[in-house]
Parts: sequence; C-alpha cells; structure tokens
Amino acid sequence: MSRNKFTPLIGLDSILKKIVTNNSNILLSCSEKAGEFLFGSKNFTIVPNPIETNRFLRVSSIKVQQLKSDLGISEEIFVIGHVGRFSAEKNHAFILKIAKKLTKLQVNFKVIFVGDGELKLSVKDEAINLGIQDKIIFAGKRTNVEEFYNLFDVLLFPSLHEGFGNVAVEGQVSGKKVIASTGVSEEVDLGLGLIKFIDVRKFDAWVKEILISMDSNITVSEIDIKDALYNRGFGIDGVVRKYTDIYSGQEKFN
Repeated sequence: MSRNKFTPLIGLDSILKKIVTNNSNILLSCSEKAGEFLFGSKNFTIVPNPIETNRFLRVSSIKVQQLKSDLGISEEIFVIGHVGRFSAEKNHAFILKIAKKLTKLQVNFKVIFVGDGELKLSVKDEAINLGIQDKIIFAGKRTNVEEFYNLFDVLLFPSLHEGFGNVAVEGQVSGKKVIASTGVSEEVDLGLGLIKFIDVRKFDAWVKEILISMDSNITVSEIDIKDALYNRGFGIDGVVRKYTDIYSGQEKFN
C-alpha cells in the first residue's frame, strides 16, 4: 500500500503512549485533556505550560504600529488573527470560510495567519479559490508573536482538538478577545471574560460573535491578568517550583 509523507503511521500514537506510560514512575501532563489522551485512567499530575507574562503584557506600541505599517493595515481595518502551525487539526479552512462570509457582509477586515507548516500552500490555494486572497495575510513563522497578538482585534482558535492550547492563553494575556472551539480545553480560560467557546459546527454563531466583538471593547488590567495567571499556576516561577518539588520528591501523587 502506498503512503504519502503526510499520512500518519497506523498505531504509532498508541505504541508511543504505551512506551511512555510503562517506562515512567511519574506521569505529567500540561492539561486534563492531554493527560487523559496519553495515560487513560492512570493517575497523572498536571503541570501547566508556563507563560512569559511580561513578554505579552509589555509590548512596545511603537513596534506594533510599525508592524501594522509593514503589513499595510490601516486603523479602520478589523484584524482577525490566528497563530499556529498549518496542520489539519488547526482548522484553517474554517477561518477561510468565515472570511468568505465576512466579505459577503462587506466587513472591512483582514485575517493574519502567523505560522508555517505542510498545509500552508493548500490554504493559500483555497483562499484564491474562494476569491478572498486579498483579505488574507500569510505572515509566516515569527519570533515576535507578542506583537501580532497586540495587533489583533480578535484571535480565532477553531482547532478540531488540542492537548491544551497555549495560544488561547497568550491571547488573553495580551488582553485580546479569543473565540475558541470546544475542541480546546476550558482550562485555558483565565476567567477574565476574554474567551468564548463555540462548537465549530455552529458556524453562524462564530460569525455573530466576531461581529459582536467589533462593537465591544473589553479592558482588563495588568494586575488582574497577573493574578489570573498566578491563581491558575501559569506563572514561570510557580511551574519551576512545581517541577523542583517533583524531582526532589516533595510533590505528593495519588
């Protein structure tokens, strides 16, 4: 049987999960959903992926304005963003479908895709097929992603599934409205009123929420964001302490 380079090896996931589970004395996961996928009914401890708080909170407005200028985005344009690898589970096609609908509604917007991956060319081709290529900016893989978050008016995260979804957390830390699929763990919600979870099967609800976000402006203080990260264990210092406790044998497990 022939197999192209993008076809996953049958059963590889289950083999790797068994290897990890059977050769570990402590099982760790970044989220409940990821842990259940990896370890099934076995006990595991959640250690969140840490967030570089100041990197996303304290972004130079001058750099953001320069980025806007470089991308040719004027002040009146509503910016829809997505950060992630171009792979099937990230569901870029769904965002293109939304862009097509917004174009029909004559919304003045741009979609910015930040990232790279094996499906990038096919997503570009689909944008052309839909006649919306002038509405889409392919920014590529960037090291200044924090500037892009601050450029976005809303961050879309319609993944079919996610082990966790750091992008959704980073978007909230940047003070941006996030619309995420129900395939994303609700553990990413910082409790700041910045994220809304919608099933990707409810396309009209996504469009409606985007239109609502165009007329709303939620402001969250830096203190509230830092408190939310601390309380949910996303701070780097807290995660380091947790790993230190684990490796020194001080962490208690069920």
